[in-house]
Amino acid sequence: MRAKPKLHKGGRKRQSGPRSASGALKPGDAAPIALVRRRAAMAGVAEEVVRASPLAGYALGLLLLRGVIGRDQHDAGLRFGRDWNRWSLLAGLPAHQLRLPTGGVRPETTEADWLRVRDRYLAACAEVRPVWPVIEAVVMDDWPDSPESMALFLDRPQAVAALKSGLDFLARFYRIGTCGREGGAGKP
Repeated sequence: MRAKPKLHKGGRKRQSGPRSASGALKPGDAAPIALVRRRAAMAGVAEEVVRASPLAGYALGLLLLRGVIGRDQHDAGLRFGRDWNRWSLLAGLPAHQLRLPTGGVRPETTEADWLRVRDRYLAACAEVRPVWPVIEAVVMDDWPDSPESMALFLDRPQAVAALKSGLDFLARFYRIGTCGREGGAGKP
């Protein structure tokens, strides 16, 4: 007697990993080993530091871990990124250009809220206009995103200096840390 030929089963392949008695995947380590090693190489620190630190998940955090930028500069970059996200959401940018899962949907807001968000974002952009490309790459596009691109970025002292000066401008604008107290310029 001949065996029946196996038919192709449609659908997705079953995810591999440890399973519970019900067959559901057991929650595992949030960051796979290869990803932790890659982030550690980018940050230039031990793998344990990367596992314990939430800073290792994005470019500004990695630059802070490496000691390239200071805490005030890091916080100013995050604030600018948050303002950009808010502005782009209210402006109705397509979802692929946003970091938010909802993306591109302008929430119900008043005209005054829209103008306040727009004016703050555009004023911050005016502060960093001379160094806009490097601020855009690091803060908005989350670059460098690999050990090779991190090494390439750090080998360019002009780019690192432009990033630091742009983040200092933003810290003064947002009145963050010592940069913000010295100059006293900008709007909260």
